[in-house]
Amino acid sequence: MDPRKKDAELVHKAVMEFLEKLVACVLRVRGVYPEGFFERGLYLGAECWVPRHDVLRRYISEQVSNLAPMIKEGRVDRVVTVVLKDEAPVECIALDVVLHPPKTVLDRSLLSNALAAFLHRLPHVATIVPPPTGELTWTLEAHAPAASPLMDSPHWLLATREPKKATEGSTIYPIRSTAAHEELAELPVTMQLFIE
Repeated sequence: MDPRKKDAELVHKAVMEFLEKLVACVLRVRGVYPEGFFERGLYLGAECWVPRHDVLRRYISEQVSNLAPMIKEGRVDRVVTVVLKDEAPVECIALDVVLHPPKTVLDRSLLSNALAAFLHRLPHVATIVPPPTGELTWTLEAHAPAASPLMDSPHWLLATREPKKATEGSTIYPIRSTAAHEELAELPVTMQLFIE
């Protein structure tokens, strides 16, 4: 197998594993489930939260697995964990993610450090934006680039509501971006994490 193709597969797999960890961490850090639903774990040297309950762990894994081919093909460029209260969105934690063909041999440690840095920053969001309170639920949304036929997939249903858009008075807080770090420019993935 061509080394660049092998690297592209490795990056895709790493990003999908990271996305599973990220969703679980968002659910824990933003208070969607009680603290007892999670246990501390390590992923790429960064502290993360792992669901203790198999049902929740499998559900997150299935949702992310359904997104995998669409992210790989570029049909999805944003994954949003929407926190809901009384079925209305109160908060969105979005990850913009675009995979690129590798230009050079992949620096695996650089990729690992970049992904770990995203997880490391997430718990600190509460100092800027306090978590919502009350009975919360969540949903995962996939956003497609304008020209993408996202709904060709049998795994996803059309939303029954419009995705939450930035409105007057809402504030977007950037959490982490690969574009802000020159040394990450060589990575075959561009990511930005933010909360609204």
